[in-house]
Amino acid sequence: MPIPSYQSCMLPLLKILVKGQTFSLKGAIETLSEQFELTLDEIAQLLPSQRQGVFENRVAWAKTYLKQAGLIEYPKRGQMRITDEGKRVIKSGIENIDTNFLKQYPSFQTFLARTKSMDDQSLDQINPEDLDELLLEFADIANEWFAKRTFVVSYWKFINNFFKSENLKNAEWSEIQKLGDHIHSLGTNALARARAFGNENYPIQQYRDSFLKIAHGEGSVEERMRWFLTDDSATSKYLGASSVGEFFGQLYADNHVFFNKRDEEAAEYLGIDPGFQRGDDAARRFARFNQAIQPIFESYSRIVGKRTDVPIGLEVDQFFSWLYETKELGKRIQQKHNTKTVWEFAPGAGAVYWDDFYSDGVAAIGWNEVSDLHKFKTREEISAAIKREKNPSTEPRNDSLAMWQWYKEVKPGDTILAKKGRRTIIGVGIVMSGYEYRPTRTDYHHVRQVKWEKKGIWNLPQGMNLTMKALTNLTPYPDHVAKLMSIIGEPTPPPSKKRYWWVNCNPSRWDVANAPIGHRERFVSINESGTKCRIFKYFEEIDVGDEILAYVSSPIRRVTTLLNVTKALDEDEYFECEIVQQFDVQPQWEELKKDEQLSECEPLLNNQGTLFSLTDDEFIEIRELTEGILPPIKPPYLIEDAVKDLFMDENIFRGILDLLQSKRNVILQGPPGVGKTYISKRIAFSLMAEKDEGRVRMVQFHQSYSYEDFVQGLRPNLSGGFVLKNGIFYQFCERARNDDRPYVFIIDEINRGNLSKILGELMMLIENDKRSPQYAIPLVYQEESDIDFYVPPNVYIIGLMNTADRSLAMVDYALRRRFSFFDLVPAYGKDKLNQRLSEICGDGLCQRITEAFLELNRKIAADTDNLGPGFLIGHSYFCLEKTALLDGPGYRRIIDTEIAPLLREYWFDQPKVAQDWMERLTAIAG
Repeated sequence: MPIPSYQSCMLPLLKILVKGQTFSLKGAIETLSEQFELTLDEIAQLLPSQRQGVFENRVAWAKTYLKQAGLIEYPKRGQMRITDEGKRVIKSGIENIDTNFLKQYPSFQTFLARTKSMDDQSLDQINPEDLDELLLEFADIANEWFAKRTFVVSYWKFINNFFKSENLKNAEWSEIQKLGDHIHSLGTNALARARAFGNENYPIQQYRDSFLKIAHGEGSVEERMRWFLTDDSATSKYLGASSVGEFFGQLYADNHVFFNKRDEEAAEYLGIDPGFQRGDDAARRFARFNQAIQPIFESYSRIVGKRTDVPIGLEVDQFFSWLYETKELGKRIQQKHNTKTVWEFAPGAGAVYWDDFYSDGVAAIGWNEVSDLHKFKTREEISAAIKREKNPSTEPRNDSLAMWQWYKEVKPGDTILAKKGRRTIIGVGIVMSGYEYRPTRTDYHHVRQVKWEKKGIWNLPQGMNLTMKALTNLTPYPDHVAKLMSIIGEPTPPPSKKRYWWVNCNPSRWDVANAPIGHRERFVSINESGTKCRIFKYFEEIDVGDEILAYVSSPIRRVTTLLNVTKALDEDEYFECEIVQQFDVQPQWEELKKDEQLSECEPLLNNQGTLFSLTDDEFIEIRELTEGILPPIKPPYLIEDAVKDLFMDENIFRGILDLLQSKRNVILQGPPGVGKTYISKRIAFSLMAEKDEGRVRMVQFHQSYSYEDFVQGLRPNLSGGFVLKNGIFYQFCERARNDDRPYVFIIDEINRGNLSKILGELMMLIENDKRSPQYAIPLVYQEESDIDFYVPPNVYIIGLMNTADRSLAMVDYALRRRFSFFDLVPAYGKDKLNQRLSEICGDGLCQRITEAFLELNRKIAADTDNLGPGFLIGHSYFCLEKTALLDGPGYRRIIDTEIAPLLREYWFDQPKVAQDWMERLTAIAG
């Protein structure tokens, strides 16, 4: 069930207190979790800050609201109990308590005003009582804390005296050098201090003018900080943002802190989100951070009160330092990847969308045919939608699992590893948002915002592989995660004691495949002859919590079951395991042997014995097989398959295919309704000799289509700037470049776009004899460091052109020279079409349709002054689904809604001719 909201927790919390006994927050959470029947996973779910459980947070907010309304009280720290007013409310028989109910109490209204009526999103961040308790804790030791840190006062006095205008105007270098002794970020870095203040990096007057401007100049703190860090006239050489932040934190300490690493980690610990945006510079981050923490200043003044003579911002900064040290935030950061869920993620086939995802700060998955996932309540509903929209004949276990996990199981704060293929990690990020549906994206509409922390190329060592799935939860395999994290230089969790095993099960002794979930079985380490089993040390090493794959031996010869070890080997000479899952997909021995990732798998090399050890990678590989994840083995796609449902002779189809193979660029042109799109896909699959949708891409040109859409260009980002993004054809070529197999790019309505504007340099690069690196050229928007671009030889282009559109300009000679053109014509009168029409509408109507449209097309073709062969009426208007029937009313609907508008357009200046033909065509319906 969904975790209850804080408002749903209010009445149950008050009810458990009604008997008058006191409860701790922990006790209340335990009691309420049982009442709500929450699972352990639901109870363990953390907020994005990773500091507090979601349910714990909701109960804490419920407690806070009830306290502020006067319905409960705190008799002593950490305890709560119901008040007389709370008892009266329960006795009244109220069925629901929410914020609207609590607004009748003046004290609650005062609380709302003080917290500015935090919305539900804020409630998943900082709880005022949570903060108050920490401030109370700090208040107890504040005097002692500041007494030991006399530098807080001395540094502030020095900085403020130094930056007085009368002192700066005559400051000498020896005085400026002392500034370096009063900057915390330089205190432990002698080299950095020497670079910044060892020798004069600028004329002395430039130092004076720079410091005068940041302390007394015009503009906001943010503007002056940005100037100092970026302007060539500022004396900021060897001074980083953290040092400059100290200047401003000291100068404007009434409402600012330094914004160093300690401050940032403390704010995250408190659940404060500064709202940083991609593209924010150091000055903007400084401003956003200090704006976000302003509520801390008010709470600090109210609870701790000023303890020194310095402005309150410096005391708040020390409160953050106290949090960092006493709550061991440094260790928490080192362990952040250990405690979060880790996902392995493919940014498109061949990582084609990686650059876009990195620059946009997102990660996304495909399956665009399945729209907004918010409308689905279960994985089964998603699976049904995939089958309906993509392929009714297959069971989309993998696809539906990936979509459900992306929608429901991936959480803000999770770590995500971007991969390319099975041997390379290319990025590391932190998930920052929930699921979003963005249908305006060119591709991959199912999105989550991600803060990409690293980008690079980390190749895995020999024998170690990534999974085949687009999305995989790696958290159950901690040792595997540790290896990956070590490879990419991230904090590595301590080795897990958990191991993975393979056990052979003789079906005549234990029919494990048909045993119920929860059944336990014992495996003895001594065989019937009294000798130890083969590889006895494995029996000694197996431990509670280890996972085992059960392989049922001959005649079944399949991996069928997942077991969990419940008892290790002891003096009883056996270990015990429990069935936790029966696999829907059970890999056969032959499949396992063929899998190259299992080439060194111990039980597959020598299966004599009972118990075998599996590596993490081997266990993950076999588990993927049990989820139905196999390298796709596609049946061959033959020309006979392609022409089976086409109303075209096989020789003509072969001719088009030969043209595409030799020229690499073909345009199929013809009037509407001759099946240009339908034929183009079949040509593509025939070229590949397999039906692989992943290597076919279709776009439609239009008058607004541009080079930036197709090839490469600058695009706006969320921060108001621009980023260089690769267009759809560029991305397609990059995918093809890493593959020897043919890729086919189909351009519908190719003559609708401004081809010179869209193609640019591609006008040359798509030529058949220019498809090699020696013809690579720089693109218009290409960075100097980028490799020059060429169209790989395995990219084939099929253009589709409607010859009946009067609005289209002629394709210029330059383009015609680069394409072979093939005319597609209506198939009326052809045997295959006659057979199809006879099946759906009977011989009588079939014959009348054929005769009428043959005559109509002869008239259109003969009218060379206004129309001609390019305006014929195609046959596809009558090519209904195989199970459909075309009767008289259905035929008339086609004439009235599809054919008649076309005839009116053709003979717009001869309406009587159009009307006569519409009547003749309608009349044959009978």
